[in-house]
Amino acid sequence: MPYKISGTLSDDSRIIIIKESDWSAENNTISGSGSYEITELEAGAKLVAALKNDGEMLAYGNVTPIGYVDWLPEEYVDQQSSVYGDISMGGHSDCNCQGIGQAIAVTPDDNLRITAISFAMRKYGGPSGSAYMRLYDVTGTVGSTGRPTGSALVSEGFNVSTLGGSYAWKKVTLSSPYSIDAEQTKNLAVTVWFSGGDNNNYCQIMGGPFNSYVHAGNPFNYRNQNGSWTQDMSIIGASWCKDMQFRLYGQYYGV
Repeated sequence: MPYKISGTLSDDSRIIIIKESDWSAENNTISGSGSYEITELEAGAKLVAALKNDGEMLAYGNVTPIGYVDWLPEEYVDQQSSVYGDISMGGHSDCNCQGIGQAIAVTPDDNLRITAISFAMRKYGGPSGSAYMRLYDVTGTVGSTGRPTGSALVSEGFNVSTLGGSYAWKKVTLSSPYSIDAEQTKNLAVTVWFSGGDNNNYCQIMGGPFNSYVHAGNPFNYRNQNGSWTQDMSIIGASWCKDMQFRLYGQYYGV
């Protein structure tokens, strides 16, 4: 658990925090007048000193920092890494689809915020314009008929010109993370959308293993000619795709 010390300064000061266990310095930073807070400290008694610009110093010994919880480092919330083949994306009729993704169920032990979405993608030719990583609510049953419904819960764009000519994970960080309460199951449709390009300039995304289910969710797609989301991958010539390759990132709230 991290610890913190806070207080109020009458003047700009250098805040020096020393661990009384071994008298080593744990903090040496300058803070403006008013409220201050020094975080990421270790447990144990501290000597806290404030050195003002005129040379005056105020110091207090045996100060006990307060423990607190915070968002932990980002990690995988869910992923599927098995691969098989290409699925093309774009607005031209020769492309397989415009939207594609994986329906999943998330049940976090602690409060969770979804921070980023990633798919294995590449560009063909020189497409330009924006694609979007999105999260939707799910209609149907995750694992068989799950697919997006309603408006996007979150949506973050990126320029497809930033994709390389070889497959690589394209990770997009959400400017507004999506929160899920602890021990609450949330069904999510993890999606990427691109409707631009032409028959010589489009995106490709990597589909999952050949005729093999390796994830508890299911893939889905959107094709302009059909006008709706569907779990039927055969309509885009990808009946072999039983799961999409994807990564979902997040942060848990805890000690």
